[in-house]
Amino acid sequence: MAQDIAVLWDSSKQVGDLQYKDGDLLREDGLTTAVLLSLFCDSRARDESGITDPDAKRGWWGDLLEPVQNVAGLGSNLWLLGRDKATQNAMNLAEQYIREALQWMLDDGVVQDIQVDVSAQGPVETRVMAVSIRLSFASGATQVIEFADLWTAQFSDTYYLNTGAK
Repeated sequence: MAQDIAVLWDSSKQVGDLQYKDGDLLREDGLTTAVLLSLFCDSRARDESGITDPDAKRGWWGDLLEPVQNVAGLGSNLWLLGRDKATQNAMNLAEQYIREALQWMLDDGVVQDIQVDVSAQGPVETRVMAVSIRLSFASGATQVIEFADLWTAQFSDTYYLNTGAK
């Protein structure tokens, strides 16, 4: 697999950043950076989201240009869940948004299969949403990317990301 520039998540600032090693940009063999960008860049909210103010629909400005056939927009609608609790409905929507954001990997033949598992963790009062994404390649190899708390990963100062390639 080709190496790409790695985006490393800074939990204290809640931003992705590039880093240098030995005078060159840090690189990665897997798809962690592609998944981070696909999930945590804000996709433009659709009309059915209930957001009526066009300026509040977020998204990348390039997605407002004339659409290119068979090219998906950048990011996900996970940001729409920022005020939701970890209910079954919110978990279903999170899974849908994650699948939509990563669909390009299937369409472009980058991966052969994507499995998404979204579950509620912890007691009801402090329940969080955990996400596990398994990317399967034609070679039989897999890469797992996990977020112990999707809300924390997207909306607060504590971030946990566990990746592993097998």
